[in-house]
Amino acid sequence: MDTLLVFAAAATLADALTMYRLDPRDGQMPYCAAIVLGIFFLLRGARRKRRGLRMACRTAASAAQPYLVTLDEGKWNGWDTYAKWSGEPIGFGRQMQAADGAERIFHRVCPLLFIACLLLSVVASIGRGAPERLLWCLSAMLTACASLSGALCFALPWLSLTQRLSKSGAAIAGWDGVTATGGSGILLNDTDFFPPGCVSLNGIKIFAGNGYKLPDATEAKIEDLIDDFESIPRMTHDRIGRVLKSEIDPVVEYTNHLAETISGDLSGLRVAVDCANGSSSTTVERLMRLVECKAEIRFYEPDGVNINDNCGSTHLGQLKERVRRGNFDLGVAFDGDADRCLIVDETGEELDGDRIMAVCAAHMKKQGKLRGGAFVATILSNMGLHAYAEKNGMKIECSNVGDRYVLEMMLKKGYILGGEQSGHVIFLEYASTGDGELTALQFMSILKESGRKCSEIAAEVVPWPQVMINVKVPNDQKATLQEKPEIKADIEAAAAELGDNGRILVRPSGTEALVRVMVEGKDSAQVDTLAKRVAKTIESVV
Repeated sequence: MDTLLVFAAAATLADALTMYRLDPRDGQMPYCAAIVLGIFFLLRGARRKRRGLRMACRTAASAAQPYLVTLDEGKWNGWDTYAKWSGEPIGFGRQMQAADGAERIFHRVCPLLFIACLLLSVVASIGRGAPERLLWCLSAMLTACASLSGALCFALPWLSLTQRLSKSGAAIAGWDGVTATGGSGILLNDTDFFPPGCVSLNGIKIFAGNGYKLPDATEAKIEDLIDDFESIPRMTHDRIGRVLKSEIDPVVEYTNHLAETISGDLSGLRVAVDCANGSSSTTVERLMRLVECKAEIRFYEPDGVNINDNCGSTHLGQLKERVRRGNFDLGVAFDGDADRCLIVDETGEELDGDRIMAVCAAHMKKQGKLRGGAFVATILSNMGLHAYAEKNGMKIECSNVGDRYVLEMMLKKGYILGGEQSGHVIFLEYASTGDGELTALQFMSILKESGRKCSEIAAEVVPWPQVMINVKVPNDQKATLQEKPEIKADIEAAAAELGDNGRILVRPSGTEALVRVMVEGKDSAQVDTLAKRVAKTIESVV
């Protein structure tokens, strides 16, 4: 259809131009402009359709089993495209072209276009004393409008539909408003660290009705049920459950809640914000307007596969450069689901979760809000954080790595601040889990109140040199590697060399087939040497 319309429109335009040159009666063919406009809309519509097609195919290709993505040669004018199969030979493209809003728009717009073509053709021919040109005018106008209707009735709805599909499953992470739904829990896609192409590593986060993550034992039971799902009775109809929808727009409710956690506004601050093409893309702009902060928002157009793709808190290079060149007061980077936040000061230096938490803890202590004069960090937190806390009369409780363990320790000890070096920071006064946007807001409020530069308030926390090396190992071996004699001996030897001036920690990753080797100390050269040595020993054993 597209090819025929292109030729028809081009031929009609050529005919019109030819007649115009042979016939000296100027002004008789105003529909030539309509032909040009029709070609423009046709090409624009084709481009939008191709964008939608690529987006749909990328989304289909990134999906895990049971779907298989193959070539489907019979769709879209014979072009080879992706097809998504789900137990029956129905191409993904064919499913996408099923009836949707496009058909509804077509039925409404086409009669109007036809009437408009008829009226304009009558005016351009009979109205100008040339009734013999009525059919020619009508042909030209219909050709142009066919192009226009193709763009309006198909390409635009197509692109809109694929965008909606590619965003399927997106959620606002860290929103403590889940407790207001009255349900027994909520599910969120885990889009934390994993870049495109690693979909199989992503999982599901499960929140209980109180807004907290489920305990390990409960999650283990759920995993056992999933592994044995064939034995679980199928739920149907009213036994499945209900979807509860808030009467208030969740984006409005969420951003209003965050804005209310600070006093005053953030006017006068200039910040570059990296949304990682993730969930914060839907909320940050409104949040920055609410707090009157002048923000340049970057990487805010998720298409289903570009999340964390060379952007966000795991890839700070572009943000650092932008902050330096743009003379911003600071930069803020979120991860995919926005439960983590890292800061870049005005010089382009990174502030990790330890330093962010130290600044917030000191400010809360000064205001008398740091409950117990203490906060929770993890066993991976930098020794510089511990030195800063001791110097400023604060106590640190260390939990295992993972925001769930940080939260457990906070609840156990009655503290309201805790977090991880990775940027998970929990402000229990305002939220029941880590929230990157909340963290950024608290830090920026402190920065404005201080009247100092970001680099100045962060310089008070001096981190010790720390090296982290990820070693790939088989998933079924990572938990027991430290017990192997040669690895255990090398770890003990490294610890002895460091003495009181550092430490070594070797632990399996909770989400990937990796063992992480972390060495920290006052001598950076020694730290680097020991980390590489232990990592090499692990590689040789595996």
